[in-house]
Amino acid sequence: MEKEYTKKIFDEQINTRFSVTGSTAAVVELELIESIDKSSSGMRAFSLIFKGPREPVLDDNSYKMEQPQLGTLTLFISPYRQTKDATYYDAQFTKLLEED
Repeated sequence: MEKEYTKKIFDEQINTRFSVTGSTAAVVELELIESIDKSSSGMRAFSLIFKGPREPVLDDNSYKMEQPQLGTLTLFISPYRQTKDATYYDAQFTKLLEED
């Protein structure tokens, strides 16, 4: 059974680095800077915001990530903002809740 990741698990990793293996096999370091609760009635949802170097920009894709406390995980990330110094990425988590 696959591990279920929750916002709380990632909240404990804010300001830590994730080593991401990019499409060129180069490793890119991303820092988890924020988690945002997007839950609503019937749905548990949250976003993770990562900050990385301006270059290289990772395309929308699933990437293998290594983090000391979480180990190896695969997340789908998308770049959504770029500044002169950094590129920001987000990962979305959504789970429909069962009705009673």
